[in-house]
Amino acid sequence: MEGAKLLTIVGVPYALAAMSLLLISLPLPLISAEFGLPGPLAGFLGGSVFIGMLLGAVTFGPLADRIGRKLSLEAALATLGTSTALCSLAADWAQLVALRVLAGVGIGSTIPLCFVYLAEFTEPSTRGRTLVLLDSFWAYGWIAATLLGYLVIPAYGWRAYFAASAAPVLALVPALHAVLRETPMYSERAARGRRSVLDSLRALWASGMRRVTASTWLMWFSIVFGYYSFFLWIVSYMRRMGYPLPQA
Repeated sequence: MEGAKLLTIVGVPYALAAMSLLLISLPLPLISAEFGLPGPLAGFLGGSVFIGMLLGAVTFGPLADRIGRKLSLEAALATLGTSTALCSLAADWAQLVALRVLAGVGIGSTIPLCFVYLAEFTEPSTRGRTLVLLDSFWAYGWIAATLLGYLVIPAYGWRAYFAASAAPVLALVPALHAVLRETPMYSERAARGRRSVLDSLRALWASGMRRVTASTWLMWFSIVFGYYSFFLWIVSYMRRMGYPLPQA
């Protein structure tokens, strides 16, 4: 499969994961009003997706080593699409939190699986540039979430917004199943025998990797903390400043 074509195919689920992450931010003021949520409960609802992302990253990594990158990516997207669709039917805060945690499992597994899948098809000489291009699809996902929210939420409400956002994710699962194949690197490793999760952790914290692992984790934590703290709350903040929802 050609590099540009594969980048686009893998970039679409990556963009949809980005779109799904932003979903709660745009309608959060409306959801808070409908369910009568005080600030702390609204904040927990907004951040609950990250609990699922942690669970997804931890569980789908070993799963991808066991059943393959392709099937794991499809399972992650199916989890994300189904839970997002069910958000449109949530009857209360607790149900919506549980479904957003489940959506987070799908997001937190889709994101690394897209990078791993593309990296294992890419030559080392072009891998860095290709993965940076993949990350640009994140912006496309956020643009799509914003435009969809602008078109759907004022006219049809936040429930329709979740339903409309889930549709392309669910439609993508059978499409990817038809066009993707397993990575050659996974096939080779499966033939040699799988390495355990404990062995992988030992490799990350071996004497030559400890400083790199620790600094990478610290930088990633700091970036994510500031980035998502801002974007999850900016819409609610703008609403309090008096801006109507489409402008906020």
